[in-house]
Amino acid sequence: MSHKVTAHVSVNGDLGTDYKIQIFDADPLSPGSTAKLLAEGTVNQSTTLNVVMDCATALDKVFVARIDEHKRYLVQPVAIENGTVTAHFGDKGTPTRSISRAVTTSIPVMEAPYTADFISAKKAISTVIQANWDLSAKSGWGGSYGQFPVFTESERWFKIQEGTFKAGFSATGNRDGEISAVKVIVPQGSTWVIENSNQFSNITEIIVENGGKIEIAKNGSLILTRASYITVMQGGSIVGDRGIQITNSSAGRTNYNAGTIDCDFLKIDGSGNGVDFVNYGTLKLNSYNASTNGTTLINHGTIEVENIDGNNNTNIKNGCYLKAGKLQFGFMKTDGTLIVKNTIDRKELLESKEGADYLLATIQEWREAYERGAYDD
Repeated sequence: MSHKVTAHVSVNGDLGTDYKIQIFDADPLSPGSTAKLLAEGTVNQSTTLNVVMDCATALDKVFVARIDEHKRYLVQPVAIENGTVTAHFGDKGTPTRSISRAVTTSIPVMEAPYTADFISAKKAISTVIQANWDLSAKSGWGGSYGQFPVFTESERWFKIQEGTFKAGFSATGNRDGEISAVKVIVPQGSTWVIENSNQFSNITEIIVENGGKIEIAKNGSLILTRASYITVMQGGSIVGDRGIQITNSSAGRTNYNAGTIDCDFLKIDGSGNGVDFVNYGTLKLNSYNASTNGTTLINHGTIEVENIDGNNNTNIKNGCYLKAGKLQFGFMKTDGTLIVKNTIDRKELLESKEGADYLLATIQEWREAYERGAYDD
C-alpha cells in the first residue's frame, strides 16, 4: 500500500546556483544500493522545491540528495512526519554542519561480514553463556567448564540467553595461541545489560544480530582490547548511558555497524597501527575520540556526534550524512578523508557577546574578497 507524501526542500548555497534535488526511498550512496527515485527537481537560494511523492506506507524516512554542478552528492535522511518531509541544506536554521562527499572519491566500501543465514546457523550450535564465565577458559579449569565441549575448541561460538541477561563474563586471552577466536552473538530477542565494565581481551568479536540489543548502564562500559572488535548487524543495537572503548586498534580488525549505536562515547585509543570503524547504520554519540594513529571512521550511513576529538588522528571518510555539535574544520585529502585540526564549540560561540556576529561578518568579508579575486594566485 502507498500514500501521498509532500516534500519541501530548500537550500542556502551559492547565489545564482541551481542545485538538483533527488529524493529516494533508501540511501543512494550505499554499495549495491537499489534505492528508488521518488521525486526530483531543481532549487536555488531563492526558491523551494515542493513536490508530492507516492510512498509505501511502511516507509518512515526518505533520503534527500542535493547535487551540485560538479556532481557532488550531499545526502540527508529525513523522517516522514504527518505525511510531510522538510529538508534544508546549508546553515539556515541548522545548528550543525554536514560534510558532503563527491561520488568520485575513493571512500572504501564494505559488505556485511555475515549473512543472516550464517548467523542463524551459528546460533544453533552456540553455547549459552553463564554468569561469570571466562570464555577463554580451558575445560580442565574446574567448575562447569568441563561440562561444555566449547571449552575444548579453538574457535568458540557463544550466545546470550533469550530475554534479559545482566551477569558479567569475560574473555581474558588466547591461551598461548590455543584459541583462535571467541564469538559472542547477541541474538534476536536477547538484551545484554552491561551494568559494570565488561572487558574482552585479544580474540573476541561481539556480534549483535537483527533484533538483538546491548544496553550499557550508567556505570558500565564495553571494553575491547587487542584483537577484539564489534559487529552490529542491520536491526541490531547498542544503546545506553555510557559507551564503547576500543584499545590497541582491534589489531587491525574492522569494526562494523549496520544497525544503531546510540550511547555516550566511542573511544579508540592505545597503541597499534589504527583501525577502520565502518558505519552503514546510525551512530549517535556525545563524544567520538580517536587518538590511535591511523584510525579512520568511514561513514555510509548517519552519524550525529556532539564532540569529535583526537587531534591529527581523527580521520573521517564520509559518504553520506554527518553532523556535529562543534564546527569541525581542517583539510580534506584527495581520497576524501577529513582530518580535523580545530573546532569551534557551538554553545560557547553562541553564548559569547560578539562571537557569532563576528564570525558571520568575517566569513562574509572573506566571500566578498574571494569574489573580487583577492585570493587568486
